[in-house]
Amino acid sequence: MMQKPPTMPIARVRFRRLAGLLGVLATLGLPRPAAAQDRRNEQFYYPGAFNWQFLANYAEAARLFNAFDYGHAVLYEKLLTKPAHLREELEQKQFNYLTRDLLIRPPRFAIAEEVVEPSYAKLVWQAKQMFDWAHLLHRQVYDVYADERLTPAARDSLIERLTDYYLTRRDYAFQPVPKSMALMDEQYYSQVFRRGYPKFNGLIWSYHWLQVGLYEPMIAGQTRVEKKAGVQATLARFWKMMKDPPNSFPKTMPMTSAVAPRFSAAHPRAAVIFDNLHMMHDIISDILAADTVPRERKRSVIYAALAEFRDTTRNVMTLDEWRGMGGMMGGIAAMGGPAIDLVTPSPAAAVPGDARAVSGVAMPGMSSGTSRGTPPCNTAGDKQKLELYERMMGDPVIRARMQADTVLRRLMADVPDSTCVRARAKPAPAANVRSPAVPRRVAPKSNSLSRKPHPMPAMPGMGQH
Repeated sequence: MMQKPPTMPIARVRFRRLAGLLGVLATLGLPRPAAAQDRRNEQFYYPGAFNWQFLANYAEAARLFNAFDYGHAVLYEKLLTKPAHLREELEQKQFNYLTRDLLIRPPRFAIAEEVVEPSYAKLVWQAKQMFDWAHLLHRQVYDVYADERLTPAARDSLIERLTDYYLTRRDYAFQPVPKSMALMDEQYYSQVFRRGYPKFNGLIWSYHWLQVGLYEPMIAGQTRVEKKAGVQATLARFWKMMKDPPNSFPKTMPMTSAVAPRFSAAHPRAAVIFDNLHMMHDIISDILAADTVPRERKRSVIYAALAEFRDTTRNVMTLDEWRGMGGMMGGIAAMGGPAIDLVTPSPAAAVPGDARAVSGVAMPGMSSGTSRGTPPCNTAGDKQKLELYERMMGDPVIRARMQADTVLRRLMADVPDSTCVRARAKPAPAANVRSPAVPRRVAPKSNSLSRKPHPMPAMPGMGQH
């Protein structure tokens, strides 16, 4: 009788087949399955009873951020995968969906962004994690301000503690050191996205305006009623930006020091982190959109840029330089306007050369014109004082600090020794804040300063600029 040859165990057969298949893949030059993968380690947010207070008390604002998350995610996925007619896809289809549907009816719960951006999240998981971690700090700070059980001192202390906790993740934290704007505007791939997609870029900047602007009414309001009214006024300003895109959008990236001067003065570390975060949003959009960065090098170029924002020694500015960047970039008017104290000067009453006419925003509590018969500024001393006054009032940080300080406001309203300056500083009646306009729900269409920086570290595919 013929004896059967011994059979090989099934497990060993399967292993050999798998090994053979991997060998074939290697010979084809395909990437190994785990070669470009990052560790997907997560960290829980800072615990406390203050969490979710913003959603509970200001749901109309809090839920907008869920829509913002979707907007960022779908943008990166489309830029990376580059479907046919990309400009039409972003500037029309996705833009219309966001502004006419999703922002009007924002999601009740946070978006799982990796579901919206699977290719992007797989390629640059570290970038996705850095954004998520900073966005979480954003939201926890709102929660602190929304918790009426906390005293102002307790709020400030808790926000600093949250910032400390955020910075413990050195692999995912934007550092609280102001970075040179040249990293965003002067690289070989810079400004490609804003030039090619002005509506979507303006929409992203309006997101960033609201994200930092909402801190101001939360700080300025002394009672919950005042905070509610302030938040509603800030939201109304945001909705006004949606009226005539891209003309009504910010013309340059909103800086936290300009849009949220109270918050920036109280918590400069967090304010700097948020500006660095928003700069990185622009940088990644440019890298993904730029044809000068080949697809196979986008990951390495993005990761080199991320490393730059975790480095506290290169391409940095001082805090004073950072505070002055708003003026160098066009002032608060170019960044979407102030988040609160929305007082608009009368064009007919505007005085040529007046600081308020330059900034496009009236100084709260100041008159926007001069009375008939005001003596001219004839003397050299008068002209110097007027120039000093205009320079001070042209600085959004100084204006905001003066508004918050009743003593300074009284002193500026009674400028001595110069009749022509005093006329321009005449106190005006407080303006009434109009009720925010409620956006009309539209049915969705069918699915048919900087100093010259040190050169950035060598990035594959980076040219000289």
